[in-house]
Amino acid sequence: MKNQSKTVLSASETAAELSAQDNILIVSHKKPDGDTMGSSAALCRALKRYGKNAWLLNNSGFTARQLGYVSELTADESFVWNYTVSVDVADDDMFPDGFSGKIDLCIDHHGSNPLFGEKNCVCPERASCAEVVLAVIENLVGDPDPKEADLLYIGLSTDCGCFRYGNTDAASHLAAAKLIECGADVYSLNQIFFEKTSAHRVALESMLYEGFRSLYDGKVIVSLLTLDMLSRSGVNEDDLDNIASLPLRIEGVELAVTVRELPDGSSKVSARSGKGFSCVELCSRFGGGGHPQASGCTINKAYPDAVSLLLCEIDKLWKKI
Repeated sequence: MKNQSKTVLSASETAAELSAQDNILIVSHKKPDGDTMGSSAALCRALKRYGKNAWLLNNSGFTARQLGYVSELTADESFVWNYTVSVDVADDDMFPDGFSGKIDLCIDHHGSNPLFGEKNCVCPERASCAEVVLAVIENLVGDPDPKEADLLYIGLSTDCGCFRYGNTDAASHLAAAKLIECGADVYSLNQIFFEKTSAHRVALESMLYEGFRSLYDGKVIVSLLTLDMLSRSGVNEDDLDNIASLPLRIEGVELAVTVRELPDGSSKVSARSGKGFSCVELCSRFGGGGHPQASGCTINKAYPDAVSLLLCEIDKLWKKI
């Protein structure tokens, strides 16, 4: 249940709140995706343009590709902040390693967000946090500049699956049009994030296709991503982008669940679905969250046991459909 005692702000109120602060640290979530990276970096740039001393937390999870967009914005050890903003962080257990402390302002779009910030701008009707940050930037400094537009487009397009996911709506397309008007280089960005892939990724996809477990007359696919597969394919974290949605390419598949074996012995679960199945309901049973059609969780068991637990919960939920 959301904490109704916490302050909830609109985009314009959030801009006013930020205008009154300085020495601002911006925090993204662990295992950062395009939305938390792009939205955080865009907000940081806009705050600097407004004259604020703002920096990104040096998230150890930033991938090689992401570092190209954020390296000049990350705080060094000498930075002392007075105000902390989280961006696209759905819950207070999703902070990256090395960060602790209160969040003064939470900017997010996950419906499962419990309003953990002292003040919160949470808009679950938005398909991406980038759309929320765009509205904040417009109220703070006007139109985003071309670099901010690029970053916001990365966040928007990756969370919408290049506008193919079920969360995409008219507002998403209007936001994309606005970012194009502001100078976003959508051709280059689409090539980088959606068109080109490495030979390592192709090798991993081949292994995943061979190991797909088909359930419920092919409507559910469970795929296992083991440490051995990661090693043999030679992939890096950038190569794993959007890997969880791979089974949804297959005609007839309504739910895709990927279980990734982690070095610490736990298992990372990523669930993607069409509109007939609630991924967030599945993942919340293991302490996770996200969106109805895209959610995740971590099961603190080795992947064979994690898969067994997961299959039991899928079966319970599937029988309710």
